[in-house]
Amino acid sequence: MDAPRSLIKKVIEAQTHTSYGSSSTIMSLPKDLQVHLFSMVAFDSIVDLFNLKICCKDFLDLAEEKCIYQLVSLDTLPLFPWHPDLKDKQSSFLQLCRESGNLEILFRDWLLEFNKNRNSCLQILREISEKGHETAKYMYGMLLLCLEDEEKRKEGLMQLRLLRRSNCVITCRKKVEDLASHCWRVNRKEVVRTRKTLCRNPMECNGRRVYFGWPLLKDEEDDIPCEYCRFDYELNCFCSIFNL
Repeated sequence: MDAPRSLIKKVIEAQTHTSYGSSSTIMSLPKDLQVHLFSMVAFDSIVDLFNLKICCKDFLDLAEEKCIYQLVSLDTLPLFPWHPDLKDKQSSFLQLCRESGNLEILFRDWLLEFNKNRNSCLQILREISEKGHETAKYMYGMLLLCLEDEEKRKEGLMQLRLLRRSNCVITCRKKVEDLASHCWRVNRKEVVRTRKTLCRNPMECNGRRVYFGWPLLKDEEDDIPCEYCRFDYELNCFCSIFNL
C-alpha cells in the first residue's frame, strides 16, 4: 500500500480549509472510499493519522474504523513508552491494534514471548509471516537456517529468497536489530546455530568476497552472485545480534 505524503497533505488541507457543507470535502466521498483513504494514511505514518484525527470530529470518528487499526504503521512508536504519562494511552492504543489483527503488534508480542516456548512461538511467527509481515518472514527464515534439519533450512532459504526479490533483507535485519536492542535477550539453550554453511565451497566460490569486503549495509548493495554465500553472510549478521 502506497500513500504519498503529498496526498496526505491534500487530504488534511481539503477538510481544514473547506466548509462542511461543500461537496468537495472528504466527507462527501462514499464511506468505503473514506476508509480506504484513511487506511493509506495510517499505513504510511501514525503521525499523519493522528494529525487527521485532530482536524475535526468526522475525521476522529472515521479513524476509529477497525481496518485502520489493523493497518496503522507502528514503526515510529517505541516498543516501550519513554514517558510514564504515555503508558496507559499507548497500551490502550496497542490493544485496539492487537484486537484488529495488526501484524506489527502481533510480531512485537511474539518477540517478547519467544523465550517462554520456542516451538509454539515459531508456529505463531510462521502465521504472521504468511500474512505478509516482512520482518516476521525474515525472523522466521533466519531461525530455520539456524537448525540442523535440512528440510527446515530449505524452507528458511525460500523465505529469504522472497525477501531478497523484494529488495528488503537488510531493511528487515536492521529492524530486528533495533527491536532486539530494546527488549530481547535470547536464551542460548533455546537457539542453537548449526555450523554447516549453505555454500559447500565458500573459499573458492564467486560469492566469497562477501566474507572479506565491506559489510552489506544497504539493500541496494545486495549484489552477491552466490545466494548461498549471501545467506551464510546474513546468518552471521543475524547470529551476531543475539550472540549465537
